[in-house]
Amino acid sequence: MLAYLAKAQQPIWRRRLQQAYERPTYQEAKVQLMQLHQELSVLNQSAAASLNEGLEETLSLHELGVFPLLGQSFKTTNCLESLNALIEERCGHVDRWKNSNQKHRWLAAALMDIERRLRRIQGYRHLPKLRMALMKALRIEPPEGNGLMINLSSHGEFQLRMGHLRYWCRNERSIQCAPLASA
Repeated sequence: MLAYLAKAQQPIWRRRLQQAYERPTYQEAKVQLMQLHQELSVLNQSAAASLNEGLEETLSLHELGVFPLLGQSFKTTNCLESLNALIEERCGHVDRWKNSNQKHRWLAAALMDIERRLRRIQGYRHLPKLRMALMKALRIEPPEGNGLMINLSSHGEFQLRMGHLRYWCRNERSIQCAPLASA
């Protein structure tokens, strides 16, 4: 949205947008953003359309009621972009995958390698609240063993269950993948 405005106006509008997004509730943030939209409609139609285009999506944390807890970490996509870049470094040079099982193993290996370099997000202790808010909003019942589950053992083994697949690692060099039925 800011790219549509003159350079001199960008810092002013950036600050106003940040103030709107920092509102603690969904309703307050939306009202303030709609006011900004009306002002932008007079100033620059393209900027107003850009703001309106992703308005609801940018207020997702507010709507779920977790913005005060996790907004600092999730109001940008930086944490995802960083993770995707690190995965691309490890898996991006593979031109031909034999099958999806191989992709899963490589992704699991890349994530295990990357894990040491990642930092915890601010408010990570509130992630279960985000999960519950998402499940409530989507009307999803908590999974009974068929969802995402991670088991860590004291001697370096881990299991990751995701859907019908199970990944396990006994050391950093061997990653196995199998359907849960054969586990």
